[in-house]
Amino acid sequence: MVTVDRITKAYGNGSVIADIELSLQPQQVTVMVGTTGSGKSTLLRILGGLERPTSGEIRWDSDRGNRARPNLGIVFQEPRLMPWLNVRQNVEFGFGPEGHRHSAELANEILVQVGLASFSRYYPRQLSGGMAQRVAIARALVRKPSLLLLDEPFSALDALTRVRLQDHLMELFIRHSLTMFFVTHDIEEAVALSDTIVVINGRPGQIHQQFRIDLPRPRSRQDSAFLVWKERVLAALTE
Repeated sequence: MVTVDRITKAYGNGSVIADIELSLQPQQVTVMVGTTGSGKSTLLRILGGLERPTSGEIRWDSDRGNRARPNLGIVFQEPRLMPWLNVRQNVEFGFGPEGHRHSAELANEILVQVGLASFSRYYPRQLSGGMAQRVAIARALVRKPSLLLLDEPFSALDALTRVRLQDHLMELFIRHSLTMFFVTHDIEEAVALSDTIVVINGRPGQIHQQFRIDLPRPRSRQDSAFLVWKERVLAALTE
């Protein structure tokens, strides 16, 4: 679906990422894990069209032969909700300035799926961190994106809320047949969510190793095979 072809991004005289080559497969979760400053978020922003690469290209390949950038959804570390809009209005905001004639109906439908239907009239200040992030995910999903980009969306949450939202995200992944590119520094999160883990490290960041995670879903974080994968990914990060 997406081919990252020798992408480099430099600011001034220094590169953040260099010669990144990567393929994102449809209806799969690719998780990029790496240390702080290795360029994970920079690559995600390039994929999202928020930054331009210094060199290299992104190719968007579809079964219809259309190479235009597909419909994207992006979820950031912070929910970035509009404080003057209520929950349903924040989700409708995902349609953009063109709107949608069934925006309220579609927003209500996705709020049911993220478990926030009864909070549609609440304002961001009335929500917990986990609830606010679920609104951000709903806003990204309401346009039925071909590719969902997530930049450490659960990093600011407590451990229990983070695990619950990881599990809920996987339910949405299955329901919507999503293709996801997920950035994190949390190895357990990477193993819990991914079909493929991409390890990036160094400065500039370069892909060090890729792993195909063959664990069945749903995944138990106490399972011996799960723990083995955590050790393998940690070893790759620290090499």
